Amino acid sequence: MNAKKRQRMDDLIIALATNPSASLNELAEAAGIGKTTLYRLGGARESLVEKAVSYAVSKLSAILDEFVFDARHIRPLLVRLAQRSLDEGASILLLVACCHLNISALSQLEQRWHQTLDTFFLQAQQEGLLRIDISASALTETWGALMSGLIFSEQQGRMTKAEVVDTVEKVFFQGALAQGKA
Repeated sequence: MNAKKRQRMDDLIIALATNPSASLNELAEAAGIGKTTLYRLGGARESLVEKAVSYAVSKLSAILDEFVFDARHIRPLLVRLAQRSLDEGASILLLVACCHLNISALSQLEQRWHQTLDTFFLQAQQEGLLRIDISASALTETWGALMSGLIFSEQQGRMTKAEVVDTVEKVFFQGALAQGKA
């Protein structure tokens, strides 16, 4: 995909994340492109949404590919994961808005994130770095809910990116770290 098409897809993701029920005209206007250009990107609305979701999935898969999940470096790793997730905030919000759709790429990404973070949190628990009275899967869900909620707040202008990362670090770690660790 060339740079121009990537930029148009990024603009479309932002438009869909902001208004998931927008008409094609509203999406074209919000993305700053003509309706004909929008149609060339994905065709009918349903196909366009699927292409935007697939593109968002590829962006979030790339984030997982960047990391070596080593529990011994939990704090800097999760701070960096928060920063990268925030960079792709519109993609995350789009996927949250479209989670009810039956798109296999979305289901596969969700399963991959869950497996990766569950394993990572379990390793951190086994190393004594995270509390063991909260399951690894509950930590994964807590992480996801915290990130998506704060990303939404940042997109709405209620928080800065720096505040999001700082809040994630404070709330997640002060509530999840084993006493005296990290």
